[in-house]
Amino acid sequence: MVTKKDIARLNALLYLDAFTECRSKREASKHLGVSVDTINKYIGDLEEELKIVLLSGNGRGSIITPEGERFLSIADNIIKCLRNLDDIADEVGNYQGIVRFAVNDSAAGDISSKKLFDFIKQYPGIHLYTILGNKRPSIAMMETDILVDYAPPREADAVIIAEKDVRFGLFASSKYLEEFGIPKNMNDLYENHRVCYKTGYLMNLKKPREFLSKAKHIIYTTNSIMALKSVLKSGVGIGICPYSYKGILMPLDHLHFEFTSKIYLIAHRDTKDNPRIRVVLDYAKKLLDEKFGCS
Repeated sequence: MVTKKDIARLNALLYLDAFTECRSKREASKHLGVSVDTINKYIGDLEEELKIVLLSGNGRGSIITPEGERFLSIADNIIKCLRNLDDIADEVGNYQGIVRFAVNDSAAGDISSKKLFDFIKQYPGIHLYTILGNKRPSIAMMETDILVDYAPPREADAVIIAEKDVRFGLFASSKYLEEFGIPKNMNDLYENHRVCYKTGYLMNLKKPREFLSKAKHIIYTTNSIMALKSVLKSGVGIGICPYSYKGILMPLDHLHFEFTSKIYLIAHRDTKDNPRIRVVLDYAKKLLDEKFGCS
């Protein structure tokens, strides 16, 4: 913990710096609004405490000693740190207000993170307004500031901040596999196993579309990724999921059904460098890096 002696030393060092800048104690006292006696007291007390001479008289005033020059470098570092307070204050002042953060429902499970608490703690002035759903808000019309989606941007004003390759496969719960058995191959799955899926962009890709056209026992369809995850965990059927679900569900790797899709972090070209939006973009990029690796 800081002590009164520490504060006195700090004052002495700052007065020493003021003296060298103003070239006299009288000018330094005018600049700082303190008396010459105050400057003498703090510098003198430090000299007495450390048994060194920081300022010496030359008949026309005072000059700094070689020892004083060494202490002056410490004072310079302290002043630089104090100046940083203004920079931090300016930054914090910019990190204020609402940031609208839209996430396509399909990607919602991959953009969540326990680190949200740390982010909010660091930027308490930011109000995150998260928009989840299957209807894609318009970046161009400023319906959202940030968008995370599997579909690429379609608007001229939308720019890609980051993109990752997401690996998908077939997943089921241990409960389902114990109840209905492990599919021997894809034909066995098509003919004899229950399929669940979520509607949306991914199901329009060639491989998922072909899968759905061949599956004979589609028993559950939803527009919610959370609902799909829930029914798969409960053992209702087999579904297409990203490999980030491994550990929650079991991948059926032996079926060799796999494809990749991009996930995009998107912003408006005119607002992406706004400080409050930029820090949220950096936060979202870190979440994607955690899930899918840096690129």
